[in-house]
Parts: sequence; structure tokens; C-alpha cells
Amino acid sequence: TKEVRHREAQLFQEVAELRLRTAMELHDGILQTLTGASFQIAVARRLVRQDPARAEEVLAALAQSVSAEQQEMRLYVDEVKGGSPLWADGALDLERRIEDMLERVSVIWGLVAVAHVRLPDCLSPETERRLVRITQEATVNAARHGGARSVNVSVGLDGHELVLEVSDDGHGFSFQGEFDDAALRARRLGPLSLKHRVAEAGGTLSIVSTPNGATLAVRIPLAEDDLP
Repeated sequence: TKEVRHREAQLFQEVAELRLRTAMELHDGILQTLTGASFQIAVARRLVRQDPARAEEVLAALAQSVSAEQQEMRLYVDEVKGGSPLWADGALDLERRIEDMLERVSVIWGLVAVAHVRLPDCLSPETERRLVRITQEATVNAARHGGARSVNVSVGLDGHELVLEVSDDGHGFSFQGEFDDAALRARRLGPLSLKHRVAEAGGTLSIVSTPNGATLAVRIPLAEDDLP
């Protein structure tokens, strides 16, 4: 019947969306952590004979970061299996989540990351999840591809839009200049995963890229669930 076909199409769409989201969670979470972990292990191996105490510190910090990422993946698996939405218990506020995530990224990639978060408490768990993952993706890209050693993250509200800005001191992207969302799409520039996450949230991305660093600005409209 028409109703059955509609339901089948709806289920197919839900499965496709879940597969895509899972792939992105794996890419932005555990795969990035493993990539960074291999870098830190190489650092520790060089330090074993020269400075064993420092090598132990590197490995201890790495173990803590991997453990935190493991816990986050457990939460996501529980969510996919039908449990409570990720972070829905309100155990940590958004500022703390972003700070904890940046601390893990800093340990893994050897960064100094500073966050300034000014947001209301009414954001939905889904919006918070997206915001943390977009921030993580932008920060890891700055270190991994831009060679950055310091990153500044600013998150706030401008009217009915969330505004995220990530600035770094790396060498910028392979392209130089100032590009808004339309220009990035037209010229097929910018990190694909990050652009997809921003588009999925209904937002826009702009990039300023120079030989002395890059600044990414993300604007995401508030959803009905985010309003008090």
C-alpha cells in the first residue's frame, strides 16, 4: 500500500542518515584520536632513552585522552542502540564539554588551545553534539594539516544564530584569501567533513587563510528545540 511504501522509504532514509552520522563520528572521534596517538607514541619512543620521565608523562596523558574518547564512543553506541541521547543527562555543561574535548586534542596533537564560550543553557543535546564535533574537526585540522601550535576557539550567540570562530597560528590552507560559504562551495575549497557537518546543521562556513594562520567562522541558526 501507499502507507507501507512511505514507511519503507522513511526507514531507508533514517538508516542512510544513521550510517552517514556513524561514519562521521568514527572519523571525527576515534580515527582522529588514533592518528594523533600514533604521533604521540613516536614522540614517547624518542624520549625513552633521553628523558624517561618525560616519556612516561606523554604516555600517561595519551592513555587518559584515549580513555576519554573511548567513553565518548560508548555513549554514542548507547544512543544508537536506543538509549538516552548523547549528553542528555546534563552531567556537564557545554563549556566544560568543549574544554574537555580541546584538552584531549591538545594532548594528542601538541597544541595550546583556549576556549571562550558564551552560550545559553537551553541548547538541545543534538545542537551541542554538533557544535562540539564541528569545533573538534576544525581544531584537529588546524594541527594536523595547518601545522598550528596554538588555537583560539570562540563560541557565542548573535541574535538567533550560533557563532563559532576557530583561529590558529599555522600555515593556512593550500589556498590563500578570504572566502565565504558560497565561494567555498563554488570553488570546492575547504575541509569536506567540516563543510558537511556545517551544512547538515543548516549553517554556513567562511574561511580566511594566510601563510601565518587561518580563521574559520561557522554560523548555525538556532532550531526550535534550542529556544527557551
